[in-house]
Amino acid sequence: MTLETFSALIGSNIGLILLVVAVFSFVVGLPLWVVLYRRLKGAASSGVASGTWKGAQSSVGGTVISPSHRAGHIRTREPAVEAATIQVTSGEEFTLMEVIKQERGRYPRRPLRVEFPQGDFNLAGPFRSVDNLSIEGLSSDLSLLRSSSEVPGLGFECAQNCKVSGFTIHGGVRCSQGNIIIQNCVLQNGDGCVGVEATNNSTVIFSGVIVSRHGGIAIRAAGRSRIILQEPYEIDDNDWVFLEPGCEIVC
Repeated sequence: MTLETFSALIGSNIGLILLVVAVFSFVVGLPLWVVLYRRLKGAASSGVASGTWKGAQSSVGGTVISPSHRAGHIRTREPAVEAATIQVTSGEEFTLMEVIKQERGRYPRRPLRVEFPQGDFNLAGPFRSVDNLSIEGLSSDLSLLRSSSEVPGLGFECAQNCKVSGFTIHGGVRCSQGNIIIQNCVLQNGDGCVGVEATNNSTVIFSGVIVSRHGGIAIRAAGRSRIILQEPYEIDDNDWVFLEPGCEIVC
């Protein structure tokens, strides 16, 4: 076939050739368009741009968004909040409750750490309506707490997620409508007071020593409360443990 004959054949059948090419392109390209459309639609429905959802990270309104490799699946994590610290000096502990109240007024949900140095400290009344509070002494040999008015030596009312550690506490600890942890403390349950007392649906976790009063009350639980003893702890066999109906001690 000469070049002239081939050109004439192409020219006379150009319409048919273009139709065949168009049909072939449609058949081959359709699946690719379907896959691309589904990916773009999935990325749009997840609220993540199609160019960033593959492992990228961005911060929106303080929440870290970490999309997975599968569109529509997003993991969120609350931003970390640092604890504020109050350092108590001897002779100024009477203003501690007011300082905590002011701090809570500015930052209601921020964890708060109160640090005591070596010394003998008198507290004016219980900690009321406080959450996420940690009260820390240097050690039970160096930091001593007592009440300035009446027993108990340390009290909590309507307090959640609070912790006390590193003290000798004259007059023991009482918790009402709260949830507290007492660690590495020596409790001296003097006349008219209890080593650990939980009332009104409270939970107290205790590890440490309750100094014997030779027949005094080491532990008392009332009002559907619960006391959990964790090792290491020490309670004299001669001291009393009182449980009202509906209360329990776990050890």
